[in-house]
This record gives sequence, structure tokens and C-alpha cells, in this order.
Amino acid sequence: MGHRPHRFRYHSIGGDGHRSQFNTSLQFGATALAIKAVCHDRQLKRDLAKSKRWARKDWVATLNRLNVLQEPGQELRIQPLIMETQRIYLDSARRYVESLDEIPGWISRLLQDWEDTLSAMDSLNRPWLAARLDTFAKYEFYSAVLQDEGLSWRELPGHPALFAELALLDHSYHDFCSDDSVFCVLERNGLLEHRVAPQVYPGDEPDPFVPDVSTRARARARFIREHSADRDRYLMDWSRVIDWQESRAARIVEPGACEYSDWERFTGPELRNYALWQEQRRRCRVRPQTEEEVPSTEVPF
Repeated sequence: MGHRPHRFRYHSIGGDGHRSQFNTSLQFGATALAIKAVCHDRQLKRDLAKSKRWARKDWVATLNRLNVLQEPGQELRIQPLIMETQRIYLDSARRYVESLDEIPGWISRLLQDWEDTLSAMDSLNRPWLAARLDTFAKYEFYSAVLQDEGLSWRELPGHPALFAELALLDHSYHDFCSDDSVFCVLERNGLLEHRVAPQVYPGDEPDPFVPDVSTRARARARFIREHSADRDRYLMDWSRVIDWQESRAARIVEPGACEYSDWERFTGPELRNYALWQEQRRRCRVRPQTEEEVPSTEVPF
């Protein structure tokens, strides 16, 4: 990452919706080793080139197909392309690790977890997968809900109320703040084996590791923390922050920037929208709300 020619910035979304520790650690660890393998293992490119499954031009259709666990009327299956690709990258990661003079302690555990997961996928060991990976845990739970209703996945489109119920259950699964979420209920009932380390409760966490190299996300986080008492005063997006009271804006366009620019006068249309929003809030405070007047749940930041 940098400004030099032929250097690019890659933004990796870490799957922040995962509840399973095993799922999260496997994804982050495998991704870290895969990136190292791409940079240092020359054999990887040759192995990928040998795969005829990659000879596709329609990547959107391919991704849509890979993101389906079970076609209507078909049995659950893992797409062969997923398995082949994962094996190629796992082998490449092992070659990279073998080239290291010193191997960090987490890597051995990660490689074994990666291998165990692929083996379970090969044999379609559904209980093992459902105990560790969010996707399979949800699939088995929702399948049980359908079974209790005497229905199958193929029949679900004809029952919109049940479809809405499953959507709410899916939302509950990812609710980090509720001890009664679907995930927590499954864990309390002994259906999950996802923990990779002793449980740490809120407030007991060690101080986080903060790397020397950062992105503009750190500057945004610092600004939010320092101005949290005046949250109605500011609007923030990826590249700027607007001060409504002073009609000014500060920018942070470069992804690797550490600080915002100096404040500049701002006269954009957002100021008018903010004034309307403030007036709506004022009106809602002085008289009862009707159903049509309930303000939006969106806040400046």
C-alpha cells in the first residue's frame, strides 16, 4: 500500500457480522496467510491457472452460484469450485509458512483448523460444521424451524409470514447485545463449539494492539470520540465532517491520511436538509407525535 507506481490499496471487509469465534479466527487467519502466499509463493499463480473451473467470464453469475448452499429441490452441497480454490490456497499458505525462519504460534492452530474445516466440508459433516461456522449453524436452525412447520425450503416462498419470521430470527442471530439472541440460545444449549480461547467478558478485555500504520478510519474514530457530546452538531461520511453550527467542513480524502484538513467554509445543500431535520425534531418535542410525524431514526453520525 502506498503512493508509488504499481502499488495498490486493498480494503478487506472482515465479516464483522460473525458470531462464531472459530469462524472469525479462521477467516482472518486464512485471509492473512492467503495474502502472504499471493505475495511470496510463485507456485500459487501456476496452480490457479491449471484450474479449468476458473475459466469463466461471468463473475457475477459465478459468485451468485457460490453463495447458495442448497438449490430449491436439491440437497445441501458445497460447490466444487470452493473446495478446489480453498485447497490451492491452503497448500500455498503451507509453502509460505515453511519458508519462515520463525513461525508465530497462532499459525499452526490456524492451518489445522483450515484443514479440519475442508475435511468436514468434503465429507459434509453437518454437525461439525454447524457447531463452528455461522452459515451452517443458521442453516440447521432455520431448517429445524421449517421442519416444525411441516415445510421444506422449496415450499417457503409460498409462506410469506414464515419467511418474515425467519428474517427476524436471522436478525436475532447477529444481535450482539442480547443474551437471548438465537446465537446465545444455541450456545447455552450446547449446540456450538466455536470458542478458540477462554471467554472474556465486557470490561475484562486487555488493551488493544494499535499498529503504527493506519488509515483515515483512525482519524474518524478519534473525532467521534472527542466530539461525542456534540453529536447533533456534526455530520460525518468517509471523506469529510460538517459542522452545522459554524457552516464549515473538514476533509480527509487520502485513505492513508492521519488528520483532517483545516476547517473550510461550507455552503452545500446538506445545510438546508439539516435545518429541516432540526425543525422536525423541535416540533416533535413540543406536541404529541402522530404516526405520520414520527421522525426518521437516522442521526447525523
